[in-house]
Amino acid sequence: MAVLVPEIVDIESEGLGLEELHRFRALIGSPVLLSLFDYWMTLDRTGGLPAATDVDAINIPRKVLPHCMLIDVEWREPGTSPRLRFRLVGTVVVDNRAGLAPADPTGRPLDEVEFHEGSERPLQFYG
Repeated sequence: MAVLVPEIVDIESEGLGLEELHRFRALIGSPVLLSLFDYWMTLDRTGGLPAATDVDAINIPRKVLPHCMLIDVEWREPGTSPRLRFRLVGTVVVDNRAGLAPADPTGRPLDEVEFHEGSERPLQFYG
């Protein structure tokens, strides 16, 4: 199954105002993405992006959760790259990983997980 990923709009760095965000929201055609966008907009951004502690799986809308992956950033020694670990992998994502090891990578570091497109691009993307 091919997964099409639209161009990512970084609303944080673009500094979009409320009017632009409403126009952006109107362009979202997927009910799942619309629910995710609405949830994201409720999060505290006092320091820029929401803190990891602000994103709680219990508050993510039910129809969104099966499509989500939450990835923790584990900082190691200074001067080294952080290690990325799957904190949560939704059931739809797990279903789309058929034939990959592990099928459900929850709790596993990204560098120990197979991806359909190989490991280099996902590690670079998430990094």
